[in-house]
Amino acid sequence: MSPVAGCFSVLVLVACASACVRDDWTYDARVDASAVDVLADVPATDVPATDVPAIDVPAIDVPSSDVPATDVPALDVPALDVPATDVPATDVPSSDVPATDVPAIDVPATDVPATDVPSSDVPALDVPALDVPATDVSVFDASTDVPAVDARADAAVDAPSLDVVGPVAPRPISPISLGDVTQRRPTLRWQLPSGFDGAVVELCRDRACTMVIETRTVSGSSTQPTADLPARSVVFWRLRGRMGATTAAAYSPTWLFHVPAASASSGVNSSANPHFDVNGDGIDDVVIAARWVTVRSLAQMGAVSVFHGSRSGVAATANLVLESPGLTGGFSFGYAVANAGDVNGDGYADLVVGATGGSPGGLGLAGAAYVFHGSAAGIGSTAARILGGSARGNEFGRAVAGAGDVDGDGYADIVVGEPYADPGGRMEAGAARVFLGSAEGVAAVAARVFEGVAGGDLFGATVAGAGDINGDGYDDVLVGAPYATVGGRDHAGAASVFLGSAMGVGASATRVIEGVAADDHLGSSVASAGDLNGDGYDDVVLGASGASPGGLVSAGTASVFHGGASGLTSGAVRVIQGAAGDALGSAVAGAGDVNGDGYGDLVVGAQRGIARVFHGSASGVGAAEARVLSGPDWNVLSVAGAGDVNGDGYDDLIVGTPSTSGAFSYGGSARVFQGSASGIGAAAVRVYEGAGSGDAFGNAVASWRAWPGLGWGVRRRT
Repeated sequence: MSPVAGCFSVLVLVACASACVRDDWTYDARVDASAVDVLADVPATDVPATDVPAIDVPAIDVPSSDVPATDVPALDVPALDVPATDVPATDVPSSDVPATDVPAIDVPATDVPATDVPSSDVPALDVPALDVPATDVSVFDASTDVPAVDARADAAVDAPSLDVVGPVAPRPISPISLGDVTQRRPTLRWQLPSGFDGAVVELCRDRACTMVIETRTVSGSSTQPTADLPARSVVFWRLRGRMGATTAAAYSPTWLFHVPAASASSGVNSSANPHFDVNGDGIDDVVIAARWVTVRSLAQMGAVSVFHGSRSGVAATANLVLESPGLTGGFSFGYAVANAGDVNGDGYADLVVGATGGSPGGLGLAGAAYVFHGSAAGIGSTAARILGGSARGNEFGRAVAGAGDVDGDGYADIVVGEPYADPGGRMEAGAARVFLGSAEGVAAVAARVFEGVAGGDLFGATVAGAGDINGDGYDDVLVGAPYATVGGRDHAGAASVFLGSAMGVGASATRVIEGVAADDHLGSSVASAGDLNGDGYDDVVLGASGASPGGLVSAGTASVFHGGASGLTSGAVRVIQGAAGDALGSAVAGAGDVNGDGYGDLVVGAQRGIARVFHGSASGVGAAEARVLSGPDWNVLSVAGAGDVNGDGYDDLIVGTPSTSGAFSYGGSARVFQGSASGIGAAAVRVYEGAGSGDAFGNAVASWRAWPGLGWGVRRRT
C-alpha cells in the first residue's frame, strides 16, 4: 500500500502528493482522475442455484373459513431457511458524562428555496442490465481486473433467494421492507394481481415461517394483526393471493419489519428507516469504506467492506470486499456509502457506493454511484446499476443516501449529491438527484433533480433520508448546502426539506433551515434522528461544524428538530454544542434505540475525536450525554446507528476514525459498540483497522442510519 497522499483534519498534517488547499478547519487533497474511461453495462451476476430436494405441497388448500377449496397445481418449494443459533451478547457497563445545554435557535426558513429542475434536463447515466460476470468487465473501463474480492470462502455471493415468488402473488407495499413500524399492530398493505380479491397473510418469527405468529385470511389489500406483536422484535411476513374461496400456491417475497418497544403515543401508524440487513436474516449488517486503498498498484482507488451481523455479533472479518473498478488512481470508490434500503422489493437491503473520481464517458471527476443488490447470501459482487455524473468535475456521488420510499410504491429510493455541479451557469451551486426503485431496481434516470440557488452553495454536499417527518406514509428527504450565503451571512449554510407524496418527492422545499451566523456551515451533516420522543413522527438532526456559539470558535453545533403532523418544529428543540475547536456536528446520525426504552437515541461526532451519545425520552434527547466515546488519535468523521448486529433487541453503534494509525500509518479504523439496557458500552466489542498505510479505513460507515459528515475536506473551489 502506498503512503497517504492527502490530508485528514486540522489536527493532522501530512505531505500531499497533490496540492493541499486549506480552509478554516479542514485540508483536502484532490486527485485529477481525468483519464478517459469506457462505460460498461454491469448488472448483478447470475449465479446458478443449487439443486435442493423439493417438497410436495398438497394440491388442496382448505382456508380457515371452512370453505371447500378448489384443486390447485402443486408447487415444489425449497426449504432452506434455518433459524440462527442464539448466543448471549456481552453487556458492557456505561457511565454518564454531563453536557452543556444551549438554547435552541429558531431560524426562518423562507429565504433559500431549492430550485426544481426536470429530471430529463440532467439525465443520469443509463446502464442497461446485462448478465456479465464480474471477472470479465470492469465498471468504467475496459480492464478485465476483478472489481470485487470475496473475503471469505463461506460467503457466497449472488445466490438466489430462498423465497418462492410466483407470477400471480400479491406484492407487499408497507410497512416498508426492513423498516421500523410505529405501532405494535401495524397496518399491512399489498397490491393484488388482476382477478384476485384477497390474500392469506402469514406473520412469522423467521423467514421460512416455521414459527408462525398469526395467519389471516383477508378480503381486500390491507389488514392488521389481531393482537400486539412482540415488543422489540423482528417480524417476517408473506402473502398468497385468493380468488373467492381458492388460495393460490405462489408466495410473495418475504419481507420483515422491526416492532418497537411501545406503540407511538400519537397513534400514527406508519413505517420508515429501513435497516441494513443484506441477507434478510433479521440481524443487521454494517459496511465500512476505505476510500484511499491502493488497488492493482493504483493509489487512492478505494474499497468497501461488508460485515454480516449474527447472534454472536458482527463478523470479525469481512464477508465481502468490493474494490474500485477504475483504471486510474484517485477513483475514491467508497468516498460515501449508504444503506439504500430494498430498492427492488425482494426483501433484502441493498447498498449504494459513491466514487467521486469516476469518469463516465471520459468526463473526468464527473463522479459515479454504484448500486449493489442484497440476497440470501448477502451483497452481490457486481453493481446492478451504475449512475454517472452529468459533467466533468461535478463529483456526483460525494454524498449518497437511502431516501426511504418517497412515493409509497413499496420500493426504496435513493438520493445522490452532486455538489460541484454548475446548474444554469451558477458555478458550484450544486445539485441533488432522487432515483426511484422498482422491481428491477433503481431507475437509470432521476425522477427529481434539485439545484442550489447561488454559486458556491455546494448544495448536495450532504444528503439523507429524513424518515417520515409528518406521518403521512411517505418518506422525506434532506439536502444540505453548507456553503450557502443566507441573509447576508456568508457561508452560514442551509438545509432543505423535501416531502414525499404519492407523486414522489416534492418539486420544491417545504422548509429551508438556515445557519445563524457567517461560517456556521449549517448542513455540514444532515440525518434522520429516528423518533426521539416516541410520538410516531421522525425527527432530524443538522450539523453546523463551523459554528462558534458564545464565542467558542469552531466549537460546532448539532440542532434537533422534531417531526409532527405539519412537519418539523419551527425551531430547534435542542442545540448541542462542542468546545472550542471541536467542530462538533461534522457527523450526526440516529443511533436507534440503544437502551431498549422505546425512544430513539442520537450520536453526534466532533472532528476533534469525540462521539457523544444522547438518549431519547418522552420530551426528546436530554441535555446530558449518556456516553462519550473518544480515543487519543481519533479523528471522528463517520458515525452510524448500526441497528441490532447481534439480535439482542438493543441497537448498536459504529464509529469510523480514518486517520488513526495502528499497524499502518494513517491506515484508519472503525469500532462497533453494543447497546444494552444501560445504553452503549464504554468499550468497543469489535475494532477493524486498515490494511495499509494511508488507507483511510473508516472514512465512511453505514448500517441503519449514517452520515460520514462534511469534515473530510469538502470545500469550495472558487
